[in-house]
Amino acid sequence: MERIILAATLCVAALLFGCTTAGKEGQTCFQSQNCDPGLHCEICLSAGLRPRCTRTQPISPTSKVKGLPFNRYSWLTTHNAYARIGVKSGTGSIILAPTNQEDSITSQLQQPAINVLQEIKIFLEANPSEIITIILEDHVTSTNGLTKVFDAAGLRKFWFPSSRMPGHGKDWPTVDNMVNKNQRLVVFTSNQTKEASEGIAYQWKYTVENQCKSCYAPPIL
Repeated sequence: MERIILAATLCVAALLFGCTTAGKEGQTCFQSQNCDPGLHCEICLSAGLRPRCTRTQPISPTSKVKGLPFNRYSWLTTHNAYARIGVKSGTGSIILAPTNQEDSITSQLQQPAINVLQEIKIFLEANPSEIITIILEDHVTSTNGLTKVFDAAGLRKFWFPSSRMPGHGKDWPTVDNMVNKNQRLVVFTSNQTKEASEGIAYQWKYTVENQCKSCYAPPIL
């Protein structure tokens, strides 16, 4: 009888210990609280339906391999990524995504474009080895409207000219070359006519997109 009680006690202790031990990267989980700090409990459809502790940590590819043409690197980008600091979910659920915005969508839309571009100028001046790529959903109809706002923001000195962008899948200049020439601002527009009229590269002449695979957080149990 004592052996049975002892065995049961050990089993309960093991279960409790397993529940309180933080999960490592790749281990299964029920919610983010089950994972080590810096990890999130998520389901990736490409890896099956069991939620696992996952780390999202972007790394600059140039820190791993140097000297390659700009187009030989894979650059992490965002599209409609929005998680405002200090705001609770309207549905009452826990927001698991890292926060990345300080202003509401309305305030951002009301902000003059030149203010945003001037922030980019400040960043480029403070980080002389960094390259920024901007992809514009372009609805500007005024003559040379984009050119004027980029010039007013003082960004022309960083401009990577579309004349240096190779077509037909050929290699771009190396990152080092772009940095040395201080041509560290790459701008694409969704308006095909702007390349001829303003020298702003048409996005789909030079870029491609991969198929997105959905990842989502499991419900809170």
